[in-house]
Amino acid sequence: MNKIPHVLVVDDSEVIRKLLQITLQQSNMRVRLAESLSAGLKAAQSELFDLIIVDYMLSTEENGLQLIAQLRYTQNAATPVLMLSAEVEQKYKQQAKQLGVKAWVKKPFSPQSISKLSQQILGIN
Repeated sequence: MNKIPHVLVVDDSEVIRKLLQITLQQSNMRVRLAESLSAGLKAAQSELFDLIIVDYMLSTEENGLQLIAQLRYTQNAATPVLMLSAEVEQKYKQQAKQLGVKAWVKKPFSPQSISKLSQQILGIN
């Protein structure tokens, strides 16, 4: 029997978190939600995920790259990461790439595109 993928979604927007939760659950994935860097890090320290979806701008003081840098000290060090962002500056994309981010998705996005990309990263057809 195939394992149901476990996905962590870290975004400060409740609307985006809920949208991703519904979208990913419809694609037969188990979803854990976190609203901040600290909540995302706490989840990553307590559970093993198959995919982590992180918003770039979590608050005025925190961003998703900070979380990704800290993930390497958790059991999720090798977990693939998908970054969501309204940010288009190349330097941030380059930093994300250096941290091993698998994909950078520009907001606004379609739920179908996130579902499809998540499945591709997870190797699900």
